[in-house]
Amino acid sequence: METRQNSDRAAAYVAVVTYLGGQSFDIWWHAKNVSLVPETPVRLLSIHLGIYVGAALTVVAGGMLLRRSAGMLAGSLLVAGGLVQLAGFFLDMWEHGHGRTVDLYHNLLWYGFIIAAAGVVRMEASTESPSLGAIPAPDSVS
Repeated sequence: METRQNSDRAAAYVAVVTYLGGQSFDIWWHAKNVSLVPETPVRLLSIHLGIYVGAALTVVAGGMLLRRSAGMLAGSLLVAGGLVQLAGFFLDMWEHGHGRTVDLYHNLLWYGFIIAAAGVVRMEASTESPSLGAIPAPDSVS
């Protein structure tokens, strides 16, 4: 059971790190490529691939947590957060491909990340094994 718990945790962290890496690349790319010319959807997909993969991995990690009774809330938050991110990404890509932008779609990216981060916090709060980094409570207060 602990091995499965560790792999679920690892998947959640890989998802978060992949997403943040994709966002970092996106920020760097936009800083280097300031243009008012709309990018094609295929080009947008390649630019934002790290973000999309991170969001998809978030949904997968949430699904892994949903297999455990102790991971239902955390898993649900990760799945919901990843789906909100993916919805925002694809809606945003569609609008950019047509030379438009909608602030709500950009905001969905971060709203979804906040939901997923809450899932990671809940996952860590439900972790009971001291071998996973939990600090044991003192026996008595002096």
